Amino acid sequence: MGNSLSQLFGQTPADSDSAAANDSLNDSINTSETGDQSFRELQEETGFTRRQLEQFYERFKDLVRFRAKGDVEKSTYITVEDLSSLESIRLNPLGDRISRVFISYATTENSMKFPEFVKTLALFRTTSGDKEDDRQKKRIEKLRFLFKIYDTRNDGSITDKELCEILDKVFSDKADKKEMSKQVVQDMNKGIGDSVSFDDFCRYLSSVDIDITFSLPFLKRRSR
Repeated sequence: MGNSLSQLFGQTPADSDSAAANDSLNDSINTSETGDQSFRELQEETGFTRRQLEQFYERFKDLVRFRAKGDVEKSTYITVEDLSSLESIRLNPLGDRISRVFISYATTENSMKFPEFVKTLALFRTTSGDKEDDRQKKRIEKLRFLFKIYDTRNDGSITDKELCEILDKVFSDKADKKEMSKQVVQDMNKGIGDSVSFDDFCRYLSSVDIDITFSLPFLKRRSR
């Protein structure tokens, strides 16, 4: 999944700080449906540098360019289809789920503005150097994103049927995925009920270093 998400960022931009780029970026931020939000506030909230935000804005524009075709209003947001057009996501067996969960963090259905885009990207920032409370909050956010990928019904729980659907997409072998899914659900919820809650999910993955397995290393918090 890391390769799919990393394609959202493109290449590291040249070390520049042009007024035109800043004006364009600020226009995108201030015309967002999330309300007026200053460039500095967005930096503080996400931990990204100015250069990173400029890079993400260019990637954001790339994602909408084909669909918008010059339409100013359509160029202010991205959709599930925009994300799914990325090659690494299109080829990923869980690409559709990744795209749908990512866009679900928008306040408007299937319409994600630029500030929402970078705030969601911030979920995958490494927490190295953060305070312990912040690290724990980030861990929960990462786990919730991962949980939503499996929660295909979007009802706050994962059943063995949902898990089996995911396994069918990921693994092409003839293993008994139905039985495997039932066993995993039983392990996660300790045999209580027939589904997994988010608390069960977090408890089951308590020993996993989610910051290593579910972060993009170049998304580091900027120096104060």
